[in-house]
Amino acid sequence: MKKAYLDYETLEYYKNNALALACRYAKAKGGIELWFDVAFPKGAKILDVGAAAGRDVLLLLEAGFDAYGVDPCHELIQEGTRANLALQDRLWCDALPELDTIPDISFDGVLCSAVLMHIPEEFLFDAAFNLRRVLKSGGRLLVSLPVDTGGKPIHGRDENGRFFNGLAPEKLELLLTRIGFSCIARGENNDSLGREGRKWVVQLFVLETDGSDRSIDRIESVLNRDKKTATYKLALFRALAEIGMTQYNQARWIAGGKVALPINIVAQKWLEFYWPIVASEDFIPQIRGESSDSASPIAFRRLLKKLICRFQPKGGLPAFLLAER
Repeated sequence: MKKAYLDYETLEYYKNNALALACRYAKAKGGIELWFDVAFPKGAKILDVGAAAGRDVLLLLEAGFDAYGVDPCHELIQEGTRANLALQDRLWCDALPELDTIPDISFDGVLCSAVLMHIPEEFLFDAAFNLRRVLKSGGRLLVSLPVDTGGKPIHGRDENGRFFNGLAPEKLELLLTRIGFSCIARGENNDSLGREGRKWVVQLFVLETDGSDRSIDRIESVLNRDKKTATYKLALFRALAEIGMTQYNQARWIAGGKVALPINIVAQKWLEFYWPIVASEDFIPQIRGESSDSASPIAFRRLLKKLICRFQPKGGLPAFLLAER
């Protein structure tokens, strides 16, 4: 199974209830399928990300689209392919944020219904980036997010233990706009499973770039996805990139095209990267030549170690972050 960026309880719910959920989803009516003919050109090649047991893939096929689906839950896929021979070669395991089985620029449209709500916030940029990566120029992205009857995003855990990240449609639009999408339609659907207190905001986006990386996107991707050991400079760049994606409301534009940020936010985010390295029982050198008995360790190691020792009895890094709020 592909690595799924769902927490344990959420994924376990889908795994342990695969048969019941597959039957329930198959009976759903009046949901995202009402948008298919509006969203995608007839005959287009469509990828359903988070396809579950393949209900929407079947509906897309019946409507004349060349549809495929991926889902992180192997058990749901098994139920779908067992019940419908038409899905045998059209469903497989893969998950956001990577979608690493999907080639670049390979689909005319992507359906992402009732999926982004479960992805932890720290993975949302990579998820959006890879949704864009697999689309052709001018491709369409159809997304749905849950809200309550007052229009507020669903946040926290539901009665089944599933995690909801509270992603608002407005925040999603801002994120997708930054990487080359434009929102061309928006509407609301009632819950197709008949659940009270829930509606769905549906957004249709078009990819206006040619699928190639803009400079800012390439920088953000490298900084946030690079797996090499961080130096203090890379940690700073990564801190700034993460602040730009998750705390952009803290930025203040000033004369000369410059941006100002509160120094405590930058320092705190920078410390988050180094805290586990310095707190490790095993010595992890951060500069060429540094060792456990080096006469010239990195300048901040001693002070950070002192801070770590102070907060270790209180819970470590989480305790420090709470104290800083």
